[in-house]
Amino acid sequence: MDNRYRLCPQCGSTVFQTAALGDRIDFQVRLTGQGAPLDGGADFPPPATIYCRDCAWRGSGDELDILL
Repeated sequence: MDNRYRLCPQCGSTVFQTAALGDRIDFQVRLTGQGAPLDGGADFPPPATIYCRDCAWRGSGDELDILL
């Protein structure tokens, strides 16, 4: 399995959240587009809007940069 992750287009972070407030999951987005929870749970399809944990960026997984 490829363990490379997509990057926030604003700050370059690889850690995102499923919601801005309340209950949320911290995860990374694999190159395949699947969400990989930091707690080691099963991969999942990210929600339509995701939030960077390290800056104010929010958007879809399709907008993330790919580390080459």
